Amino acid sequence: MTENQPSSLYSDLAWAFRMISPPEEYEQESKALFEWMEQYAEIPVRSLLHLGCGAGHHDYTLKKSLQVTGVDLNDSMLKLARELNPDVEYHQGDMRSVRLNKQFDAVTIFDSVGYMTSEEELKQAVETAKAHLNDGGVLLMMPDETSETFVQNLTYHTACQDEHVHLIFIENYFDPDPTDTEFEATFLFLIRENGKLTIKQDKHNLGLFHASTWQRVIEEAGLQYKEEIYHDPDTAKDYQVFLGVKH
Repeated sequence: MTENQPSSLYSDLAWAFRMISPPEEYEQESKALFEWMEQYAEIPVRSLLHLGCGAGHHDYTLKKSLQVTGVDLNDSMLKLARELNPDVEYHQGDMRSVRLNKQFDAVTIFDSVGYMTSEEELKQAVETAKAHLNDGGVLLMMPDETSETFVQNLTYHTACQDEHVHLIFIENYFDPDPTDTEFEATFLFLIRENGKLTIKQDKHNLGLFHASTWQRVIEEAGLQYKEEIYHDPDTAKDYQVFLGVKH
């Protein structure tokens, strides 16, 4: 047994991402989010820029209704995204600074917006989104956590397998300093391959902001603020959805 090897879900463990959260599991969520894009945009929504697209799991559903372009910082995630969605255009870039010199009817940033760990970084991501929006277009963001929804020491686990690998994935959220704008997300992987157990861990520092901060950042960017709640029927968790309409 090999224990506690430093790893990353976005590098040597990227192969596990598809097992942990198959693209089909994003269908209902993606459809609900698309309906809000259509509801709040003041123009027909035909094109989408997905910042922090990861492995392209939302794109797998959204591309059926939209012309999707994805951006991500990570090579391994982009490789998975291109394999899953060869008909989607993907670019490598940082959501805080990337400029494609092209506008879209909608811009989305889902859980990857959590990697904005300061208000300044959050502002930069929103400014990137605004720079890529057509007039009347809509920005939609859905972080995993806000200060209002965060539960200290919350732990999830997922069990999955294929022909060769049995995988237990455990994720734990902990905020060591409630006075700052970050929390720790720790991932633990129990991997059994051909009867051999390997344990790997991965820790991420993620942003944690009050809903009022999200509203202020969106409004200071000159966007009209809207909000919704997405209820996940599988986990019974409510996610705050923050939108901004460009005029």
